[in-house]
Amino acid sequence: MSGASPQAGRAQRGRLRWSVDQWVLRAAVLAAPLLAVGCAAAAGAPAVLFGLLLVLPAAIAAAVRPDSHWAALAMTVTCAYWLLSAPRQLTAWSLVAAALLLACHGAASVAALGPPGMRIDPTTARTWARRLAALLAATTGTWAVAHAMVRSSGSSSLVLTVLAVLVLAVLSAALGG
Repeated sequence: MSGASPQAGRAQRGRLRWSVDQWVLRAAVLAAPLLAVGCAAAAGAPAVLFGLLLVLPAAIAAAVRPDSHWAALAMTVTCAYWLLSAPRQLTAWSLVAAALLLACHGAASVAALGPPGMRIDPTTARTWARRLAALLAATTGTWAVAHAMVRSSGSSSLVLTVLAVLVLAVLSAALGG
């Protein structure tokens, strides 16, 4: 019979033990929305500290619980901040912010695949890298078309935005993501 109390055993089992892979993924989940807010500031959005304070709680919760809806909330708040505060010009910063939010989503999805101590095997890493690369390529292509249209017409297009979201949704569904 062990000298440790049953409560000490429960406390030991309940301790959070993340693998190195999980630390990296969760750091990306935390950092990506905050960096996307920084992209909005670089594009000319005011009150960046306010944006960071809005996003930070959801980003922290998403890093701790990637298997929950916190990552979606962090990305939604980031997008809302961008839409409500960034200038209405299409800049390369919007593409960088989109790539960061894609990284946040991918990192949260992979981190949620298993328990906190799980190591990511090479096959899983390659599969998710291919998925994210395809989505990033579609995002970049959409941004390039939008940029060309804005340069030729001088204004943005709601129709183009809706079509871009639909293309990304179909591609995401086709890739099983």
